[in-house]
Amino acid sequence: MKTKALFVLLIVAALGGYIGWNMYNKPVSQTTDLKTDLQVDAQALFAEFEQDENAANQKYNDKAIEVSGVITGIEAQDGKTTVALKGGDMGGVSCEMQDASGTENLKPGDAVVIKGVCTGVLMDVVLVRCVLKK
Repeated sequence: MKTKALFVLLIVAALGGYIGWNMYNKPVSQTTDLKTDLQVDAQALFAEFEQDENAANQKYNDKAIEVSGVITGIEAQDGKTTVALKGGDMGGVSCEMQDASGTENLKPGDAVVIKGVCTGVLMDVVLVRCVLKK
């Protein structure tokens, strides 16, 4: 009886490990394939988070949004490129690019449209897995 229970326990543990491994390694869909949930200006997006962070979190977090704005800076570090968009006096919108393609010719002052997934606000509103739309 103990052997049978131990065998069932091993099967359940192996199955749980297999499912966990597959969930951990599940490929992330490309942002270009995601349906755009919202379109917003970078300054309006930052203002919404500045005025009511909880309401803005409910409206934007984990959604694919297209943000239009003016570039204030571009930073490449450890293989990741981040494009900063003008938001307000105290912060902006930080866009972590999915890859650097298309960002080579960008410079501060350029107007762009970037699509990414919103993760909330730290000092800036943060978008991840971003792609350049225009």
